[in-house]
Amino acid sequence: MNKVRITECILIIIALVLLGLIVVCSAFMHSTPITADVQYNTTVYSQSVSTNADNTVTAEITSIVLQTESKIRVDKASENDLININTATSEELQSLNGIGPALALRIIDYRTQNGNFSTIDEIKSVKGIGDKKFDAIKDFICVE
Repeated sequence: MNKVRITECILIIIALVLLGLIVVCSAFMHSTPITADVQYNTTVYSQSVSTNADNTVTAEITSIVLQTESKIRVDKASENDLININTATSEELQSLNGIGPALALRIIDYRTQNGNFSTIDEIKSVKGIGDKKFDAIKDFICVE
């Protein structure tokens, strides 16, 4: 690859990183989810020409397709989008950052055994939800 193509590829990668930063920053200024799917393909050609001993010319062209994909989803919930941890399904709980299938099941089991949560802080009683995870989800949950 020649230097121009390498530079082009580096600039594409930088542009995608900057796009990601813009999406993340703007997500915190909007109340609806922001999704950005970026796909970029570029074809890089290299060529070589040589003269053989019998004065015939051989040309070879090689192409390389570079594909870059970036999928970014950032959610910031509005008051209407909060997940009620007293009625949420497993899928709804899993939409919260850091809550997988096992932890969602533990939340539902805790709720079934102990009754509804009185406050959102009570979710920290569920095994696997400490202060750090609670801080990550507290702005996205509610109790009703």
